[in-house]
Amino acid sequence: MPQNFKQYYFSPEDQKKFSHTKVSIRDVRSAVTAIDRVLSHGVRHSLAEESDNRIAVLLSGGVDSSLLLGMLKSSTDKEIVCITVLTSETDPDALPAWRTAKSFNATSLKCFLSAEMLPELLQPVLPSSHGGLYETAYDLALSISLQTCKRYGLTNLWTGNGLDMFFGGGLQPSQFGGLSSSRFHRNYWDYTYELLCNRFYKQDGQKLNRLVSKYDVRLHMPFETRETILAAKSIRPDIFFKHGEDKFPIRLLAHRYGVPINVSKRPKLPLQTSSGVFSLLREYMYRELPRLVDDGVNFDLTPAHFRQDPNTDVQLFLSLIAAKPLTESA
Repeated sequence: MPQNFKQYYFSPEDQKKFSHTKVSIRDVRSAVTAIDRVLSHGVRHSLAEESDNRIAVLLSGGVDSSLLLGMLKSSTDKEIVCITVLTSETDPDALPAWRTAKSFNATSLKCFLSAEMLPELLQPVLPSSHGGLYETAYDLALSISLQTCKRYGLTNLWTGNGLDMFFGGGLQPSQFGGLSSSRFHRNYWDYTYELLCNRFYKQDGQKLNRLVSKYDVRLHMPFETRETILAAKSIRPDIFFKHGEDKFPIRLLAHRYGVPINVSKRPKLPLQTSSGVFSLLREYMYRELPRLVDDGVNFDLTPAHFRQDPNTDVQLFLSLIAAKPLTESA
């Protein structure tokens, strides 16, 4: 099988170096400079492996993919085609993604995900996502983007995947005792370290490679590098949460690269709860659940359950069909 995607491996040696990395950056300006250096290096390194004159970017309308687009435009004169996966014309990601693509004079392609497409699309992604809600939602968007690449003859797809877990994306300081807590740094990185190990040490990147190889497209995640991780660890973590914004240095850096300010400052919801993906997955669940009646005891769909975590019912459903694939589709 061709190696169309190679996941960064967080080796035991990397983990040891990570554990010994101390805070050395204590102001926003230095943080932005350090992040720019490592991310730019990752982009340039991946570009050096490119031979095509056209590349595709999975542009979600969020700050990470918008920053990637800005860095690419500043580093290459290749034609860039932006692919945005939406669930409707009124999707909240539609306008920010279009504004960002337009600001960089990049071609913008809108691709739509519908409930009718889910049975076919879920079959190949659930083995790699294990039914995880975030992974499934991301892999759905990735699958549609790969299909679009194949349709338009694009052989390289870039994503800004990876910055959330390094720089505080979607997190609240209160989860770690608050910014004023003397243990904030330790609590924050204890939590993030577990995410790093699960994603880059325990996870098998070959499963994602099998998905990508089907379309003969090469997948690039230039932000997911050891240098990015170590740079993040060297920054005082309260800098990530300045002025009530998560990923504050990333947002400043995106604006420096020309990302429109209303996009770089946009508080984007996680993929699995925004853009209608969550609603589509729940619609699919209720349609398919009768087929799994023997396993119905695994579901506790009470009001109290929804209040605790409105995503849990879909998570359970996806995990179940990942372990026990449906024998027929709706």
